[in-house]
Amino acid sequence: MKKEFIYLFILIFPIFFASRALFHAGFFRTVDDISVVRINYMEKELRRNNWLNNFPVRLSGELSNNYGYPLYLFYAPLTYYAGAILKILFPLSHIVATKYIYVFPLIFGPFAFYFAARQKMRPFPALVASTFFTLFPYRGFNTYVRGAVAEAWAISFMPLAFGGLFLLQKKKPVGAVIFALSCFLILVSHNIVGFLFLGFTFVYGLLFFLKNKNFWKYLFLALGMSAFFLIPMLYYLKVIRVTYLDVNTTYILGTLIPADKLLNIQKERSLYGEGLLMGISGILFPFIVGGLIYYGYKKYTRHKIFREKFFWGISALILYILLFKPFEFFWQMTMPVTGILQFTWRLLALLAFIIPLFLGLWINDISSLFVKSALTVAVVVSCIIFTANFKPEAYSYFYEYQPEGLCATTSNQDEYLPIWVKGCPPPRTPLEISSKGSIKITEDNSLTVKADVAVEKPGELRINKFYFPGWHVLVDGEESQLDYNFSKDGIFRTSLSPGEHQVEVVYKKTEIMWLSDLFSLTSFSILLYKLWKLRPAHKAIRR
Repeated sequence: MKKEFIYLFILIFPIFFASRALFHAGFFRTVDDISVVRINYMEKELRRNNWLNNFPVRLSGELSNNYGYPLYLFYAPLTYYAGAILKILFPLSHIVATKYIYVFPLIFGPFAFYFAARQKMRPFPALVASTFFTLFPYRGFNTYVRGAVAEAWAISFMPLAFGGLFLLQKKKPVGAVIFALSCFLILVSHNIVGFLFLGFTFVYGLLFFLKNKNFWKYLFLALGMSAFFLIPMLYYLKVIRVTYLDVNTTYILGTLIPADKLLNIQKERSLYGEGLLMGISGILFPFIVGGLIYYGYKKYTRHKIFREKFFWGISALILYILLFKPFEFFWQMTMPVTGILQFTWRLLALLAFIIPLFLGLWINDISSLFVKSALTVAVVVSCIIFTANFKPEAYSYFYEYQPEGLCATTSNQDEYLPIWVKGCPPPRTPLEISSKGSIKITEDNSLTVKADVAVEKPGELRINKFYFPGWHVLVDGEESQLDYNFSKDGIFRTSLSPGEHQVEVVYKKTEIMWLSDLFSLTSFSILLYKLWKLRPAHKAIRR
């Protein structure tokens, strides 16, 4: 333990260089400057007296000019839960809470990687690989340029998932539990990276866990735990607008890197294209190829123990070269599936784990002190270059963030709005009547509106909320039929007969949401049962 402590202590230094900017006074602007708003509005939903109807949180009642916005149903909710819970539990400002959310993957990820690496290699190679993972440029780019904190969280949980698998290879049942829990965390951190991770893990399972029942059982258990998010998201995807799917060809093909950059050393900061590589090419590409030659030789000389290590090198090479224009044909052929990635450099989310692991495995296995030293020096030099990625362009002071744009969402304007919403209507009162009468609102918490309504002749009650499955209108305690196709604004209405009425407009979970919640609760119960069975006291009783 003392020996491990020394290596972990050394690992703190690269972690410090990666995260120190977040401990600077003030905050900084990013491309996706929306995390603060999403945390604030998640907190509002958690504090709202509507837990039974909207937990897990799917709909923000106040986003999109108070018309309601199903953001958390479709996009990566875990980071926003974490930020909101921090604000609820501690007296933190929204800026400070967001900075904690930003810094978490920068600190947690390297220790998780060291845990995974130690299942496959000695402490020194594990430290070198962990240092490279810590300062991997895409991780800094996500935090300080894009502000893609949800993706940063997903990347930080990947080493924990594979660490669990490496334990499972050693016949340690706790590895399967760690794997399932990590898969769940990845999927609810960032759904796109989660699907990318699932695809890669499925291939890895076919090659190395094909007959291992625990691998497949716990993989499906992870999907079960994520059901509350995945099932409604996929089920309702057909009724919402996903803007990036309309332009995915432009995005995917436009982010391919020219072939002449394959061996260049990039130092400049850049949002798109080759600037993302930030030193990977030129220094590390030859070592990836060299490692493949080394493990290929070992494999073909009947050293079967090198088969998995060869797999990691091949994966690194394939995913790396797919970033370049000569492989445009691959993206064109697979566009119906790969288009959901939005950008080719989303593959760097996997490479952030695979390349450091492969280099660590190579350093661990080679016997030549000269080659081992050369690899280590290359990694250190690369990390020094990479530190430029782990700081913002400038620090600023922001005391209040608001949803921006006409739609007042936190995405690309109408992203994730229902397809029957044709524009971005201005703010209005929650209820309106078409005929002469009166409305007295007695309760309005955005997801529940109660009112006393009186009309002199037959008319309609218009509810200025974007209709989404789950909205109900009760007139005098009776469910009333809704119409949401009458207006380009995507709002809904119901009919009223002459007289006085008590009206309640309420959002409730749909049957598919309840079913998915039950599926997740059952899966979590199974995981807890598996954990209970792993207790040392339980094993002693069985003996």
